[in-house]
Amino acid sequence: MASVTLNKLSKSYGNTPVLHNIDLHIEHGELVVLVGPSGCGKSTLLRVLCGLEDISSGELRIDADVVNNLSPADRGIAMVFQSYALYPHMNVFKNMAFGLKIQGSSKEDIALRVLAAAKVLHIDHLLERLPRELSGGQRQRVAIGRAIVRKPRLFLFDEPLSNLDASLRAKTRIELSRLHRDLAATMVYVTHDQVEAMTLGDKIVVLNEGHVQQAGTPLTLYQQPANRFVATFIGSPTINLLPARVLEAGSTGVRLQLADGSKVLALVDGSQLQTGESVEIGLRPEHCSVDESAAHTGPDDTALHAEITLVEHLGESNLLYLKTDTDQELIVRGDGNAAVRLGDAVIVRAAPESLYLFRADGTAAPRLRPGNMRSAHVH
Repeated sequence: MASVTLNKLSKSYGNTPVLHNIDLHIEHGELVVLVGPSGCGKSTLLRVLCGLEDISSGELRIDADVVNNLSPADRGIAMVFQSYALYPHMNVFKNMAFGLKIQGSSKEDIALRVLAAAKVLHIDHLLERLPRELSGGQRQRVAIGRAIVRKPRLFLFDEPLSNLDASLRAKTRIELSRLHRDLAATMVYVTHDQVEAMTLGDKIVVLNEGHVQQAGTPLTLYQQPANRFVATFIGSPTINLLPARVLEAGSTGVRLQLADGSKVLALVDGSQLQTGESVEIGLRPEHCSVDESAAHTGPDDTALHAEITLVEHLGESNLLYLKTDTDQELIVRGDGNAAVRLGDAVIVRAAPESLYLFRADGTAAPRLRPGNMRSAHVH
């Protein structure tokens, strides 16, 4: 178990910068998830951590040791890749033991470590099988076990579940979460799947174009995104955005005018906003509700007239795709048991405390009360 500190770390390929002045601290025993769109630099950052890529500038510390110039073998790191990379001619035991054998460990020590790791991963009954006799999830656990037996200071995972089907991904994700708890190990995990990020991570680091957009707990990134990019990346379906203009702004809230002329209140800190400033309001699909009348609309609620253009039935919920009178497209998560029809005219409502607000440069105004959200429903 180790702490990791990145201080102004940058990486370039020739004249092309890939990572820009990254400052990040990972605590002992923390599971940190790196997320972002394709090409954002998350896998490159992982390769820099393990020593497969050189650092262009900055400093990388594992505990108190500066490891910029250390080889991968000397960093005390184990990496699990998207590909299982198992030796096809070796059984599970030999695959897990191979690294220890190369290090010169004794047969007794190898047997103890492999058996202990296999029990933790629930594959101790598979030790005599060849990789071709295993399921995808079992192969991935063997790859993880091969890392565990080395007792590294730091585990690195590069999209280890992306080759698995949806149900197996969910099951293996739970097993990884339990493994982290049982080992109390420091882990860095790369994924493009925000569900994995939200459910696995003690801390999430959102990257875009080689820059850290925000780092924090899953709940912090969901409730208090630092900017428009983080708000649109965290949450599924993505947040709805509506153009608006500031009418009044203060530290206790902001009064806004929407494109249809309606006036709404957002409970955000507007002390840095100016009257007349153009902004965007954010409405998460799960924080909106729809109704066929305005009877349940509060005096400060956002209330938008819209028409249902598409319904996706998910069982426990529906995703309602709507178009407002001003041709704005919205998504609302509604009750799966509600009777909804294409072409229905509805009112989309959201309470002042559920709104997000973003300035023209993308920065977010701090929300005053990020809790107390209302569930979507159809009457």
